[in-house]
Amino acid sequence: FEKISLNEMWSSWKRILYIGIPTAGSRMIIPTSTGIITGLIATYGTPAVAAYGVASRIEFFAFAIFRSISVVIASVIGQNLGAKRIDRLKEGIKFSRRFILSYGIIAFVLLFLFSEKVAVIFSKSPDVLPYIVQYLKIVAVTYGIQGLVLMSTSSLNVINKPIQATLIVIFQMIIIFTPLAYLGSELFEITGIFYAVAIVYVLGGIFSSIYLNYVTDKLSENN
Repeated sequence: FEKISLNEMWSSWKRILYIGIPTAGSRMIIPTSTGIITGLIATYGTPAVAAYGVASRIEFFAFAIFRSISVVIASVIGQNLGAKRIDRLKEGIKFSRRFILSYGIIAFVLLFLFSEKVAVIFSKSPDVLPYIVQYLKIVAVTYGIQGLVLMSTSSLNVINKPIQATLIVIFQMIIIFTPLAYLGSELFEITGIFYAVAIVYVLGGIFSSIYLNYVTDKLSENN
């Protein structure tokens, strides 16, 4: 209950907002990109929109493990960064990547083999089911790589690189995804949109991983 000065309070707020504002901004980008893809898919009829809604919910459950890892690795990175154990920090990131990619492969195999049975749980409409199955068979193979994006951006936030983490999301979901989805729609209709999602997941995963490696290598050099 000690009284603090306005300068001390503002200094504390700045450190929090430096992480919080970019992170909040990146969280707003995902719904925006979802709105864009929903608008594109809407041109193919109500069943297509319904199918995308179902596929997004299946994807949400598949990504639950990735989000959990992102939360856990943030604590590991923060602890080791404070202890100046960059070697353990990098080892934690490597282990997380291996786990995410392994789980991604398992999720893909299960969803590919049982896509129809999973789809039926959410919808029994003969007009909706083909779209759900098609989305899962095209996009699910990239779930693990998209999981790397979630882990990388979370890690960058802890390493005090929140603006860079937000820029990665903007680059992936706005700069690359929007034109690619429109192009895919023009060339291959709804299938092209699904492939655009898969390509964007891959590009985001590769770029975010490379940049995270660059940042952690710099930490090693400075310590």
